[in-house]
Amino acid sequence: MIKEIIIPKLGETIKEAAIDKWRKKEGDKVTKGEVLVEIMTDKAVLEVESLYDGFLREILKKEGDTVPVLSVIGYIADSMDEEITEVGKTEEKSDSQSEHTFSCPLNVKKVKNT
Repeated sequence: MIKEIIIPKLGETIKEAAIDKWRKKEGDKVTKGEVLVEIMTDKAVLEVESLYDGFLREILKKEGDTVPVLSVIGYIADSMDEEITEVGKTEEKSDSQSEHTFSCPLNVKKVKNT
């Protein structure tokens, strides 16, 4: 089964985040709770953990890209043989989906000086 990696909602005022560093490469095995990617806002660098076990099947957004919150930035699959279909390949989730779908674990890595 293919699962989306999504930039989580980061608060009411934060509308976008930059991909700072991918900790995993395409094809790497990932476990639930493992840090996949570091994202950067204007105030902090945050670690986004995997919600699933599997393999990092595809990275859609590369380091340095700035993306809106709730955007799909990659896919995790149960195996590397699974095909990613156009179903579910959306760039952004609607606000109605965001209210109850995402509780992505985040760790603050570094807080910037304000």
